[in-house]
Amino acid sequence: MTSLSLFFLVFLPVSGGLCLFFLRQQDNLRKNLSLFIFSLSLLFSIYLFLKPQGSWSRHLFNGYTLTLGLGKLSRLILFFANLSGALICLYSKDYMKGERGYFSWLLWLLAFSNLEILAVDFIVFIFSWCGSIFMLYALFNLGSKLSAKKAATISGFSWICFIIGAYIY
Repeated sequence: MTSLSLFFLVFLPVSGGLCLFFLRQQDNLRKNLSLFIFSLSLLFSIYLFLKPQGSWSRHLFNGYTLTLGLGKLSRLILFFANLSGALICLYSKDYMKGERGYFSWLLWLLAFSNLEILAVDFIVFIFSWCGSIFMLYALFNLGSKLSAKKAATISGFSWICFIIGAYIY
């Protein structure tokens, strides 16, 4: 059950975000479905917080195996990331009325954040961090184009510095 929960922490927000992105006029349905997915993700993170450490791996191609793992500190971080995501979704339900992509971007941000926390190897971590930067840019872009450009510049610079630092190390 632990390995299945690790998989669902990434798969549920991605698939829910895809479903929400294609719902056009059903604003209440999008809000309630996103809140349901955030709550389900929070329940999975609580379950994983209370259970011992675990991992999930699948062989993909040419000897590369995708592995997601969960240590002591990452269980705590995973719980608080999902808790804050659920609270943001709950309290922005009425405020973000009419914004079509908001809940999709928010769910995809949660999926990439969970993938960052669960990443065991460096390639998955870099991919998920880059995905989180793009999702944050999309969320900021809903509000102000200027603040989105500033946030993308700062995040991109930190990402490049991290890559250079990892290469030097």
